[in-house]
Amino acid sequence: MSRIKQLFPNVHTISIIDDAFTTNLKHAKTFLKKYIEDQYPFKVTIFNVRADHIDQELLLLFQAVKLETLAIGIESGDESVFKLVNKGEKLTKIKETILHLQEVGFTPWLNMVIGLPGDSLQCHARSMDWVTDIPGKKIVQWLHYAPFRNTWAYEYFVKEGSIHDGFIPPLMSGRYDKLPEEGHFNARAFSKKEKLLAQLEAYLRTLAPILILNEAKVKQLCEENNLMALYDEWKKKAPIEDFFKKKIPAKIEKGQISDWALIKN
Repeated sequence: MSRIKQLFPNVHTISIIDDAFTTNLKHAKTFLKKYIEDQYPFKVTIFNVRADHIDQELLLLFQAVKLETLAIGIESGDESVFKLVNKGEKLTKIKETILHLQEVGFTPWLNMVIGLPGDSLQCHARSMDWVTDIPGKKIVQWLHYAPFRNTWAYEYFVKEGSIHDGFIPPLMSGRYDKLPEEGHFNARAFSKKEKLLAQLEAYLRTLAPILILNEAKVKQLCEENNLMALYDEWKKKAPIEDFFKKKIPAKIEKGQISDWALIKN
């Protein structure tokens, strides 16, 4: 701990960025217990855990390290898409875990994906309904699916002719000051433009304050696509003021947005 402080005096948060930190539950618990034992003073964030791997012991460890951010990988709230992804868990269990996390004081971050195999505008609408039906505080991130080689989903889209074999998704995407964005490719049942509007509607319906960083584009798209009622509701209810006061400085520090983006908007 002292060496981290000495080498990196400005470090204040330890982020565990893992596709599935709790897949090896024993290892996850051992790591957190050691973190507590060594009395690390840094804030902790954990991205992408499986909801069905959060038991009472792990929850107590999260509380002990004063976990600041806990992101749950859900992907889709539509039953057909979720089943095709084959995560091996159930949406009912995920929702149950989210409600329990809220009960004990956490504001869960829900990671959702647009454009997975089998996805469409209709499936996405059901996914949005599933998320918005969850009461209580939550932060929702809606990302476009990026197919990477040597995954079954990549082969799925190659086989249906949506991408060519050798397709490489763009690396610089998902910046907060660029949202909403087109999808990475035109799928048979879900075009890039449809994915852009799907992402826009999803962020509006879940009251995401990050859209304020690209408000001119957001408003224009809403005017062009009959979404002004949603825009007005978002502008009225989204925690935009709190976002500017508490979140903007940290996002600038991380390079997720720039001062130029703030001046522009």
